[in-house]
Amino acid sequence: MRNFEVRVIRHRRTGNPYKGGVHDRHTGQVLRVDSSRRTCCVQLLGGRLSVLESISWDHLEPVQPRKHENVKAMTGEFRGQLGELCWTNGNDGLVRFKETSEYKFVDMVHLAKYLGNLV
Repeated sequence: MRNFEVRVIRHRRTGNPYKGGVHDRHTGQVLRVDSSRRTCCVQLLGGRLSVLESISWDHLEPVQPRKHENVKAMTGEFRGQLGELCWTNGNDGLVRFKETSEYKFVDMVHLAKYLGNLV
């Protein structure tokens, strides 16, 4: 699971900021995932050339995609599949999945903005 956009947040359980809060609300692209340690390597976006080498999953949340952006299903029935978000009402999204070219309604909590190529 990589090439999706995440936002740095306060720790989900403790509320503690990551590295004193200096990266709070910054967004980045996941480069690598270490499932055994539950951490990611994240390249910050938006002119911040920093790489967060080993940030806990608990300090990250997926960035919710907007209409016509590429998406990756992170959880649920379509986990791991790529597509384009064609429509959303905020709770549900209509996704055209790349592999099948089928349109499916997906709960938005399962989707993240995908920064890689769909080719």
